Amino acid sequence: MKIIFTSFIIILLFSNCVVHNNQKARMNSIPLGTSPIRSDFYSDKIHMFFDNEKIDFPYVRIKQIEVEGGKYMPNNIILDYLKDEVYKSQGNAIINIISENKSYINYDNPNDSYTTKVYRGIIVYSESLKTNWLEGKESPYAKNIENHFESVKGSNGGVFVLSTFLTVIYAILDFKTI
Repeated sequence: MKIIFTSFIIILLFSNCVVHNNQKARMNSIPLGTSPIRSDFYSDKIHMFFDNEKIDFPYVRIKQIEVEGGKYMPNNIILDYLKDEVYKSQGNAIINIISENKSYINYDNPNDSYTTKVYRGIIVYSESLKTNWLEGKESPYAKNIENHFESVKGSNGGVFVLSTFLTVIYAILDFKTI
């Protein structure tokens, strides 16, 4: 009975950890220039132009960027990472966005393999794009990302509470048998 109970607790503890693996997006960037906007001003809207869209406005290139999602990350959160980086770089648009799927294969455990999205683009600043510049405001995209992680963490919190409760019960029962 002890072995079954111990095994059950261990499985619950590990199932709690699985949800959080590979949740961070990976980001790479190459600086290309500097935004002409004061360092304490940020755009209230990030314009996104995918690779097949015509760009008929002048712009200043700020940075080339690549964002790769994590294992359980939905596309809208990966795009929020992209927008957040535009926001932090004081750009107001990202152009030439391309996306591709990237697969990770775990040969030891094929069920642990997954595919995620990778987005690449160039962060720019353009006076031609309609943008309101806000002073010193926190990125709304960072808040979306944070809310996503809170919901993922919260959705598995019951398993953590149950496994902790069972661990305490196990310790009490084990102590009484001595």
